[in-house]
Amino acid sequence: MNFLRHLAAILLTAATSATAQVAAPDIPQITGAFINNGSPQRSMIQAIGVRFDRNASALIQQSALKIRNIDTGGMVDLTSAVVRFDPKNNTASWIIDRNTTALLPDGNFVAWFDTDTLVSERGRASCAASATPLDDFTFGFHQFCGDSDGDRDVDFRDSCVLRDSWQQRLGNDRYLSYLDFNISDQVEETDRRLIANTYFTVFPAAPAVHLFLRNDTGESFTDNATSLYNFAFDSVDPGAATIWQISLDGRPATDITQQVPDGSANLDEALIDSLNGGPLAVGGHTLRVEVLSPENVLLASDQVAFNYLGDVPCAPFFITTPPPGASLGSVRAAQPLSLADWTVENYPGSQGASNWVIAPDGLSARQTRNSAPSALISPQSLLNLRVTGTFRVDTGGDDDLMGFIFGYQNSKQFYIFDWKQGTQGFVGGTAIRGMSIKRVDAGDRPFTEADFWWSDQDRENTTVLSPPNNIPWNDFQDYQITLEFTPGNIVVEVREEGVLLDRLEVADDTFTGGRFGFYNYSQDNVVYTGFTAEKLDNQYFYDSEAEDPDGSAVTYSFANSPGDIPPPAAATINAANGTVLWQPTVAGTFPFTIVATDSDGLTDTQTFHVEVTPIDLPPTIVIRKTASSVFPGEEVGIQAIATDDQQVFRTRLFIDDVEVDPNRGGTSISTTRTFS
Repeated sequence: MNFLRHLAAILLTAATSATAQVAAPDIPQITGAFINNGSPQRSMIQAIGVRFDRNASALIQQSALKIRNIDTGGMVDLTSAVVRFDPKNNTASWIIDRNTTALLPDGNFVAWFDTDTLVSERGRASCAASATPLDDFTFGFHQFCGDSDGDRDVDFRDSCVLRDSWQQRLGNDRYLSYLDFNISDQVEETDRRLIANTYFTVFPAAPAVHLFLRNDTGESFTDNATSLYNFAFDSVDPGAATIWQISLDGRPATDITQQVPDGSANLDEALIDSLNGGPLAVGGHTLRVEVLSPENVLLASDQVAFNYLGDVPCAPFFITTPPPGASLGSVRAAQPLSLADWTVENYPGSQGASNWVIAPDGLSARQTRNSAPSALISPQSLLNLRVTGTFRVDTGGDDDLMGFIFGYQNSKQFYIFDWKQGTQGFVGGTAIRGMSIKRVDAGDRPFTEADFWWSDQDRENTTVLSPPNNIPWNDFQDYQITLEFTPGNIVVEVREEGVLLDRLEVADDTFTGGRFGFYNYSQDNVVYTGFTAEKLDNQYFYDSEAEDPDGSAVTYSFANSPGDIPPPAAATINAANGTVLWQPTVAGTFPFTIVATDSDGLTDTQTFHVEVTPIDLPPTIVIRKTASSVFPGEEVGIQAIATDDQQVFRTRLFIDDVEVDPNRGGTSISTTRTFS
């Protein structure tokens, strides 16, 4: 069922786009659209919104929503609209400015949300042939003066609504803003006259088509420049249309009706080439789609002018953000590591997947299965920190491996500290009793189970940095571990009831920072609890990373910043992995410029400033609210904003001792609350 007929049938909100939305898995997905906050009234459009499957507040741009007046063909100016995100319902609403110049005229409208705007650097990220195309989210709606129930006519039921609101002023319970057309804060004679013009009138639906480029690979996602011409279209209320056709560069149209079963279709490169009689020439082109009635009457059309760039290599682009500051001293004490947003990484093995259970308070975890190698990994990159905590095996039924990973760059590069209770041969090698430290660096090679099991010798993917020390762990015994991870130096200490069992120290600078996590292999019921992180010194660390859409290797280097200012002389950058290390000695503001270069010589540049303070100052927090007092049942918006001279690790907001959105974090938390 097309959108507007569906709307008229259920008198509710806008339906979803007919085309399945194809999107990268790490961005929020749009699950629906709504008009006037879900109210059926279409007498005055006051808000247009979309609903997401998760919190997307940090990604919403005011320009992401586009609306075209189907009747006039003109675009609706939304520059004065206010965008509000409701984190409770994961909705973004564009609130129409309530003045006579900003309000929409009566008409049929087609709207779309530009999904590209949810992805930073989308233009360059979608450059490669393997890039996932993103579809606009398309929907339609109408406005008709006096249509209080959204059924496209003004009849007796609508007149009853007008009668109930007649002469009511703003602030009265029966005042309806969507019947106050002259914005006089009262429903009065001028408004009645406008509704009289539409009384006993049916407002017909109008079809529309929205055509869009799915792979905009130019310097922005709005320039319609691409090396991967791939299009799609959606429609609203095509009605009795039976003919769909497309044309390229003004040539005779081609019938594609068989490819448009539900008013939408993808138009891939092969189809475009068939229209062209071969691959497109580099340069400007125009694609047009038309929908016709059985009598060949044009009902709706849309076209896109685009610039085909040809088969050009893709430049790399930075995907990381540098920490803004460092200090000459540190007063930061050990902070608990919350496990609430840690993620699981499972590796190949013959024993099945792990089962990591995080406690409700987020401060401990248990791995319950005798499983293949796995890790529970923090989202933060850690360096120059002392990590402490306790683990134990809560069973007497096995003798395998527990420990932790650190310096985690990605699923193929990290360090492992593991501890075996008993020596055992398996998968062609031996896991020796005791504690060991290994470096895992698989590159583009696949893992085998032996990579994690063997500790008696190196493998192609694994290097034993500290051989097993022949000390077994005991069942049901708590062990206190300490990891000190600084550039080029790794120290692990293990204690039993305060007594040092061993101290493992390794000099290795392959990975000079990275994420931390718990590690487990073939050992069930391992409990990790009470882990904290404590800053050790004032070294500035930035694990910069750039991606190349073509898959080329990327190298990193410093360059002079604007004004021909070089980076600090003591700063270093790892050409292979982009790690920046610097020990500041004086306070001030210092510019850095990093250049990422791929194998084609294409580059991306990231320039930033590091603010060095005399001491690591504590963060500050400001709470804002939309009202200082409310009546019972009224809603108030609350926002907590945290700032720090270096970097905010986490922000938490409590209302009446209940935490708001505990999985959120970041520098800002917003919520709305109704108090009774």
